[in-house]
Amino acid sequence: MPPSPIYDQRPQRLVLATDLSARCDRAMDRSVQLARAWDAELVVANVIETEAAPDKDAPAWRRDGAPADLVRRLVEADVADPAVRLKVEVRSGNPPDVVADLAETHAAGLIVTGIARDPALGPRILGRLVERLARTSPAPTLIVSDRARGPYRRVVVGLDFSKPSTRAIHTALAYFPDAAVELFHAFQPPARGRVNLDEHRDQLRELARKEVDKFLRKSGPEAALGLATVVEPGDAPGLLADYVHTVGADLVVLGAESRGALTSAIIGGAAARMLSALRGDVLLVR
Repeated sequence: MPPSPIYDQRPQRLVLATDLSARCDRAMDRSVQLARAWDAELVVANVIETEAAPDKDAPAWRRDGAPADLVRRLVEADVADPAVRLKVEVRSGNPPDVVADLAETHAAGLIVTGIARDPALGPRILGRLVERLARTSPAPTLIVSDRARGPYRRVVVGLDFSKPSTRAIHTALAYFPDAAVELFHAFQPPARGRVNLDEHRDQLRELARKEVDKFLRKSGPEAALGLATVVEPGDAPGLLADYVHTVGADLVVLGAESRGALTSAIIGGAAARMLSALRGDVLLVR
């Protein structure tokens, strides 16, 4: 199997996966904003899982015109931006498979999709489509939760010394060169019985920072050496979620490591827990 690519330039093509429901409106708006900023083609994918048989008893005005035509009209009305090169793909089949296939066919550099929450606005509900894309898509997957009030201006990349997190740094720098990109690394301190964390917090943080610098010099892009880096002791998902919320970051970029032999892969444990903890937009890079 060839190695996963490192994304070193802005995408020329995006694929938006949408069911045209209200929960996908924010993903649509973000896709349009990115396509305009990158001068990229926007491919809007709408997947019909089960095609209904035509109703021969329906009036002529309902029989005329395929569902795909209606979808195209709705999408064109939603985008309503002549500066965006738009293509609408209406397919039938299993949504995760169809979207992944379209992304590969169009050589997309990004897949964009929305996300649901439970009725009490509690934890994220990834859903079958998002979960499958995050696990298997070769292109980075942007999971949109927030309104697109402008371009991403502050981007935080989770760093855990893995190859996917290195690719996440590459992608953040390439896709968002005008944003303030910073790194966040959470490390596990020694057990309290061995070291007094309160007394040695600064020393432990400095040791961890040296490990970050060593990793970046060996594996990261050269531009990463000049990035602001936050290093804190503790559990990564909770700390990262608190930091992003506190500083008002627009986007979190995570490396997602797929695991599994012959059947379906799973999102790496850290990335999965972070997805549940984070509130805003998240870009997953495999």
